[in-house]
Amino acid sequence: MKLINWVLSWAATFLVLTDGSGSRAQTPDQSDSDTTPHPGYKRLTGTVAGFGGVDAGGVNVGGTWFDTSAAAVWIDGAPGSQEQLQSGHVVTVDGNVDEATGRGVANRIAYEPRVIGPVDSIDIENDRLTVLGQSISITPDTSFGRSSPSSFTAGDMVEVSGFVKSGGVISATRIEGMAIGSTIQVSGIVTGSDEMLSRFVIGALPVSFHAARLDGFPGRLIQDGDRVEVRCSLSADACFDESGALVATSVAYEGVEAADAVEMDGFVTRFESSVNFEISNIPVKTVPDTFFDGDDEQRIRADTHVLSLTLFRQVFPGLFRQG
Repeated sequence: MKLINWVLSWAATFLVLTDGSGSRAQTPDQSDSDTTPHPGYKRLTGTVAGFGGVDAGGVNVGGTWFDTSAAAVWIDGAPGSQEQLQSGHVVTVDGNVDEATGRGVANRIAYEPRVIGPVDSIDIENDRLTVLGQSISITPDTSFGRSSPSSFTAGDMVEVSGFVKSGGVISATRIEGMAIGSTIQVSGIVTGSDEMLSRFVIGALPVSFHAARLDGFPGRLIQDGDRVEVRCSLSADACFDESGALVATSVAYEGVEAADAVEMDGFVTRFESSVNFEISNIPVKTVPDTFFDGDDEQRIRADTHVLSLTLFRQVFPGLFRQG
């Protein structure tokens, strides 16, 4: 199941930047503000930080504990189970959050890897991997499965979860080894699209889509700037042509589906001004009522880690358009 409705512009009502330690700043009292969050449906995208935490069992996502006893879990587009979720996975949670307690009840949790594919190169000294032409940054917060950075060699299959920074670099929150024969896939922003040649590029990876199934595109073919997920379900050898391009068997148009409220975690990937920037390649525009924690408005720059960005559709419905 894919969320394929692309929100062209989100209005930010509350924005907190990381203080460098990875901790969430204290949420201010907004009781007198017109942008006060209301009880109701919320979509939150963040990193799995723990399990348990509530009587019925649950998951901590981005600092919020969710009761997941009745939640549907989706793993890479297919029904799954909570046992498949791991610390460091970047997930999207749909549910309700009690603003008084800061706890929620999840209806749905979805995990989508950022990249699954063979390791191209390893730079241990600079904490970098290249996987399917995507530059992967390893940080002290990166979780690993039964592997470690030093155990990887070129050609090993790995799965990467993380947040995109400027220039397409992926700040990995989790990396784990995968079995040979796993479906190769990558998500990212299309550049260098060529309709005549049925080709485009994600990061440094050329992609051939001449035989691919196209899913969810809004009445047109692929073009630069599209957020897509590319998969190759062929054998590993058949997934690359003579030029080294990934042979796509499917290309899905990805986006963000509007909810009553959306809370995001990610990096600033494009910065024009403090009222016009992108987080994880999603355009965000602040408005006069946007609350900035401390001097955060002055600190927004490319690659700034935004720990909590809260968006409310009801407050600024005119800024939402779906296609």
